[in-house]
Amino acid sequence: RDVVHPRAAVLGRHRDAKQTERGHLRQDVGVEAVCPIELADSWRNLAPRPDKSHYVSVLSIEPSPIGDVIAAVVGNTRDQELDIILLSAKDGQFLRNLTKGFDKDRGFEYISTAGGLRGNMVPWISWSPKGDRIAYWANTGGQRDLWTVLPTGSGAVRVTSDPAVDWCPIWSSTGDALYFASDRDGWWKLYRWDR
Repeated sequence: RDVVHPRAAVLGRHRDAKQTERGHLRQDVGVEAVCPIELADSWRNLAPRPDKSHYVSVLSIEPSPIGDVIAAVVGNTRDQELDIILLSAKDGQFLRNLTKGFDKDRGFEYISTAGGLRGNMVPWISWSPKGDRIAYWANTGGQRDLWTVLPTGSGAVRVTSDPAVDWCPIWSSTGDALYFASDRDGWWKLYRWDR
């Protein structure tokens, strides 16, 4: 029995992509698959090409609420740091760098990473439901704090400023709050920041 793959439309692919019981997506006429499938030529690399840009190593992604844009944490070989860039979900075209220039000039030292296995298990970036802000975490003076930025790359705002490690930002479904993990009392707990 076939079912519509839930991430197909979100990632900018055709909404009628089908998933078989074996868990593979199949390609119907005019339908482009979005996850690993049996036909390798159906895959589409949306990452920036290192031979045509200085962005390499896509480390984390988050699709916009309507699925037309993907925010990605990438390595920047020119500045030797991580950046958050926006890419077209349709064809991977580079749209803009949200953290252009050296991070220290933007008020923080570098975009933080979880490292190790945890790096693949926690959100690094999060779009607000309206698509008007992107939350991330960055290192500032030896502490990891939460920040938000407009999709234009301007309007960076520091959300937390304390010695605790604040990370894993996730917007509420209404966009009026940002949930995050923090060790501010010595134990990892869930916190809420009201916008």
